[in-house]
Amino acid sequence: MDFADFNRQVAVLGGVAVVQVAFRAEGGMFMVRNLARTSRGFIERLGGTDDVYIRRAAPCDHPFVLVDDIDMGTIDKMVRDGIAPAISIETSHENYQAVIRFVRDLPPSIRKSAARALVKKYGGDLGSADADHFFRAAGFNVSGKPAALYFPG
Repeated sequence: MDFADFNRQVAVLGGVAVVQVAFRAEGGMFMVRNLARTSRGFIERLGGTDDVYIRRAAPCDHPFVLVDDIDMGTIDKMVRDGIAPAISIETSHENYQAVIRFVRDLPPSIRKSAARALVKKYGGDLGSADADHFFRAAGFNVSGKPAALYFPG
């Protein structure tokens, strides 16, 4: 687990003080916790855990949407189209999540519409196109290797 990657990912979220982290606990159930981004001890204890996800903690207006299940060619096309992801996370071999940051905070209804429009244009998982979808936490294991961060554009 790479705490520095986790902190870089939180910084992309606007440097919020608290994030929500979802993780698979014993027995396979997902747990969700609000954490101070400096909760290094707890985050490091999750280091051997697969399936760790992150999002902004409070339901609020913010500028982020997720496009899930795309490849690097799609990310390159988004960049050429002027929609460079703030961050991309490799979630499995040649499969990515792209976090798009708009220029201003948007209410949930607009974020959901934007996410759906982006998925329809670029492909990806329509089931993940909502206002506050969790995305992979960087540095945690995915398919036996840490989820990698990319800063396209």
